[in-house]
Amino acid sequence: MAPHCRALTELSRCLKSRYVVTICLFGCFLVYTGHKLDVITVVVRNESAGLLTREVLSSLNASLSTAKAKHQSLQACVRSGGTLENQPCCEHGQFALQGMHVCRKWLNCQELSELEVEKFGQPRRGYKKIYLTTFKEHKIVLMQLPVDENKVTFKQALANYQWLQPNPLVVQLIGVCEITQEFAVEYYELGDARNAEQHIQSLSQEQADERQLLLCMDYAAINLMLHEKGRCNPDQNTLVKTLSQYLLSDDMRLLLSDMDILSEIGVEPTLLNNTHDAHLIAPEHDVVASLSCKSSTNSSCVKALAARQVKLDVWKIPAVCDRMLPRNSNLMRRLADIHAKCKIVDPIQRMSMEDVLLGYSRVFISMYGEQQFLQKTQRYKGILAYDRIEIEINTHHRIVDDIRSV
Repeated sequence: MAPHCRALTELSRCLKSRYVVTICLFGCFLVYTGHKLDVITVVVRNESAGLLTREVLSSLNASLSTAKAKHQSLQACVRSGGTLENQPCCEHGQFALQGMHVCRKWLNCQELSELEVEKFGQPRRGYKKIYLTTFKEHKIVLMQLPVDENKVTFKQALANYQWLQPNPLVVQLIGVCEITQEFAVEYYELGDARNAEQHIQSLSQEQADERQLLLCMDYAAINLMLHEKGRCNPDQNTLVKTLSQYLLSDDMRLLLSDMDILSEIGVEPTLLNNTHDAHLIAPEHDVVASLSCKSSTNSSCVKALAARQVKLDVWKIPAVCDRMLPRNSNLMRRLADIHAKCKIVDPIQRMSMEDVLLGYSRVFISMYGEQQFLQKTQRYKGILAYDRIEIEINTHHRIVDDIRSV
């Protein structure tokens, strides 16, 4: 019999004695919290109960340590975007692709130069070249900024990609070479969010509803994640451009893929390109764009400007979400109240990005239940709004339990 099985058998025998249940549990608690106990024999009412022998203690210590390590590893894995089933969890500066059992350091200049590439896609903004290549039979994307272009632009983009690694809400960085101004990221077969509709058409209606709602939640979660890190994406002035900046993972979830320009909210002004969709631009945009606290040491200036800039992103939410809900009148009706609050003209009264995600989450829970919600939103861990949702769920359970106990 395996040691941990013997441990559980011994513990079970101990618990059959109704006089020593509390002491058994206390002993297990001490083991779990790290106390290295020795042989303990409990005598209650002339009844001897061998609580934990040395062998049982050793087995329990090992089993509990393994369980704790696995739990911590799973939590770290969730936060870094991987899962224990298909790839290891990597630290900053490392990557792992599907099927890889160990993490490895980002590819360096020499390793990137050895990759055979083919042209893939059109240059973005007229400067970035994109190539498709393979690394150990895995497709990856190599992006290059010509060396005669502004190196500040490359360093800014690279800094953003590195800064957000590892993160389950953004594409995975594979390699970097500052000399040739290029970096590599993971390749995603489903393409960008503009392809979401054609992929959803192959699903059943119930599956389509869930997937479309998750896409809207992901968009809000990614923007909220950036806001909590003091950044926003100012380069989302058209619907097509916005959708092209998000890739679809294998399970059809959104991943931020274009991080070339991330403005520091409350400091840098919000710019507007000549080409833009009017319904994406909030009424107060021009006023907010004229403000800047870059040369100001006044913290209240930064705070006030940041509060107004994040509301510009909230205004975009309904248009982007509706684009991912084609012909889905059921979901549009359920989300109508949330979207109406995103379009309030007065930015002070307009919904916050956190409340948008909370609102979407409540709709999801009402449709699919709390367990399904917790399973599908593990990638949001670390976002403050997700913590609020978990608190709401736990509070709801306590209220239900209190009612049932009456």
